[in-house]
Amino acid sequence: MNNINFNKPAVVRYIAKSNHKFTKGKLYKAYFIEYWEGERTSLHVRGNDGTITDFNHLEEFEIISDEGNLLNDYEATVQCITHQYDHLICGITFGEEYKAIGKDKNGLL
Repeated sequence: MNNINFNKPAVVRYIAKSNHKFTKGKLYKAYFIEYWEGERTSLHVRGNDGTITDFNHLEEFEIISDEGNLLNDYEATVQCITHQYDHLICGITFGEEYKAIGKDKNGLL
């Protein structure tokens, strides 16, 4: 079983055209891989200004290292068991099933 070390960010190289957030060829720290409709599509990456941004297209980066195993692709089906999120976060609703991506430091989904 793979363990995730949240204190050890992955290292990625930006391979797309330079912009205000990223410079082509430069190495950056990545903290989380995002899924959209079941596909690995983007990353949370610390950019040129030091801010961590989301929805950075995965195809614009080359993964150099991931010693902390942050960019894993594990998934599980979970059911929302609280009304706390109703209509607050992208339509997460009590009783509905969703895909959960990733494992915690104990290897649990």
